[in-house]
Amino acid sequence: DATLSLSVGDPFDFKNKIGALADKPNEKVIKAIDELKSYENYEIPVSFVNDNPYLMKPSIKYGTKKGDFTHQTELFTPILSVMKAKDLDEAIEIVNSTGYGLTSALESLDEREWEYYLDRIEAGNIYINKPTTGAIVLRQPFGGVKKSAVGFGRKVGIFNYITQFVNTHQDEEDENALKNPLSETLESLTQKGYDEHTHELKRAIFMAKSYAYHYKHEFSQAKDYVKIRGEDNLFSYTKVKSVGYRITEKDTLSDMLGVALACLISQIPLTISIENERANKDLTFFLECLKTLRANAPIVYESLQKFSEKLHAFNRVRYLKSDLDLLHEQASALGMVLATTKPCLNGRFELLYYHLERSVSISYHRYGNLGSRVLRQPTCHK
Repeated sequence: DATLSLSVGDPFDFKNKIGALADKPNEKVIKAIDELKSYENYEIPVSFVNDNPYLMKPSIKYGTKKGDFTHQTELFTPILSVMKAKDLDEAIEIVNSTGYGLTSALESLDEREWEYYLDRIEAGNIYINKPTTGAIVLRQPFGGVKKSAVGFGRKVGIFNYITQFVNTHQDEEDENALKNPLSETLESLTQKGYDEHTHELKRAIFMAKSYAYHYKHEFSQAKDYVKIRGEDNLFSYTKVKSVGYRITEKDTLSDMLGVALACLISQIPLTISIENERANKDLTFFLECLKTLRANAPIVYESLQKFSEKLHAFNRVRYLKSDLDLLHEQASALGMVLATTKPCLNGRFELLYYHLERSVSISYHRYGNLGSRVLRQPTCHK
């Protein structure tokens, strides 16, 4: 009844809740409409207002199973395919298996289910007990992950978005610094007579301190910038699952250490690829530094061709070479983006390459009743 009550038509006629499609139904949409599985059926069939192909009425289809066409295909039409899951775990697996990750939502009063869902769902914008449309700047910065993202997928409506349109370079030490075991280990190396590496080691020490500070205060935090009563609107980051780093001849010692430090501080598995032991003049000392830092990063000696063949195994690839070559071609074919800028001294910018952004919006009130949240707040007695 709710679906049938949604009027379709001219958006300037305020009784209409749904406007026109951006395009006429394409081959994908026609296939979704006409080719039903034997176990699928339309509860509300697809229809159009006055036979206008741009004015499609909302429809509901039952019986769709995992892997079916309308489960795996973006249609950009008001066709709802309802699927069954035996439990929350299977429901999450069904969602994550599409390869897309723009929005996802859960309706539940059980906060244990909220936590379970948030730990496992793969989406850029996540809603609990709320609709999945109407994202507001700063409140729910908008942008997806996986096949629902372009480039690094920085969200529109939040501070990081502008970094996609500027080149960031810094030679001075970041004023926001945090001493940590990694920076102290590198400082100890400067006392051991490696004079030819002193300058690069000092840059790496700056990096380690800045990366640690910004990881602690930005990338490991969930922040609510608007603080609306009855809602949590949390902006946070998730770490990429793996990083592949292809070392080139021109990579400096601080470049190589910068990538390693970012992964160590963010606790992300790193695999290092290089042509051979002679492909970079600082490689031997870099490997010694990794050993001193106790970095468990596999070193693979292989051709660029071999490395390009396994790009799909990494969630992020650092390759400090912007000239188009075999690796860029393979990344383009896979729909991946290579992080080609040199590691920045400032962790607020550098660590963006190693994290994905996530926006979570939770309505925790029930018709204005704030429930247990109020009971947990301290009470002031006069």
